[in-house]
Amino acid sequence: MPNSEGSRRFDETNIRYTYWGPRFRILLDELENPSPRGLQQRWERISKQRHMMQAAVIGIMVTVLLGLLSLPLQIFQAWISYQQMKYSIPPTGTTRV
Repeated sequence: MPNSEGSRRFDETNIRYTYWGPRFRILLDELENPSPRGLQQRWERISKQRHMMQAAVIGIMVTVLLGLLSLPLQIFQAWISYQQMKYSIPPTGTTRV
């Protein structure tokens, strides 16, 4: 049987709760961290963790998608820069080397 030292006050050193101590601890634990009642509360407790995982996965997927969508744009911009460098028109009055 567990002792009740954790639920005593500092001035209750000589009191022994041989019968009520463990039951008081169970009640205190239930008050501090209540167990879910009903199907909806159980689902909410599970779904909180599930929602955080879904948010993280969606964030990673959006990041990868935006990276993949920006890749063709970057390739196109590099091609335009190359074409401009390759076929640049020299200013008037100067010769092209």
